[in-house]
Amino acid sequence: MSQRLLLIDDNAHPGHINMYRDEFLFDHLRNKDSDDTILRFYSFDPPCLSLGRFQKHYNKKAALELGLEIVRRPTGGRAVIHKHEITYSLVFNWKNSIFSGNIRESYRKISNVFCKAFRQLGIPVELASIKKSDYQNKIDCFVSPSYFELILNNSKIMGSAQLRKRDWCLQHGSLILKKEPIIYEKLFGRYEEYPDINIDIEDFKETVINAIKKEYDMDIVRYSFNDLIEEFSCEK
Repeated sequence: MSQRLLLIDDNAHPGHINMYRDEFLFDHLRNKDSDDTILRFYSFDPPCLSLGRFQKHYNKKAALELGLEIVRRPTGGRAVIHKHEITYSLVFNWKNSIFSGNIRESYRKISNVFCKAFRQLGIPVELASIKKSDYQNKIDCFVSPSYFELILNNSKIMGSAQLRKRDWCLQHGSLILKKEPIIYEKLFGRYEEYPDINIDIEDFKETVINAIKKEYDMDIVRYSFNDLIEEFSCEK
């Protein structure tokens, strides 16, 4: 029997709502000990600065002056500006799901799916093969890649981070479509040239979903967030 991928193609929400939804889905599957995997696509409105779970240093004054909501992710990593981007969350059992494995191995499996989707859309991304030693000293998540993160023209275009509890994992990933130099200069003190990612977001999401289905032969079941919560409630 194929495993199910529960797909939520969500709307844009404020940062605190997005984090609440991800943590709710993670806690539910973890407590239910389900065989399902959840993939949720979403964006942020208003624009948001999200911080890694243990991140201490960031420019709060600049973020507020730029009108950014500030939230802390349950996952690790560094600061991400959620503007002109698409974010996903993935909840899965890291011991027996299609994305099973240690942190590096699950990163590789997930990034490989996104890599195939980009290439199918004509964007020649590559997977980072090394983790830069100065990553922990940076505030900006996108200034340097870690293992298996996606690179285009020497720029990291998709970052990722995980939270693991018992046998379960929540992974966050963000694809930056373009950067506004003034925002990066004010928040991080620097801006580096960045390639515009000219793709149709809906096409991108469907290409990712098809890549997962083709690679792992999963049953894709589409839900709204509220409909999935209702189904969860009926299972009690």
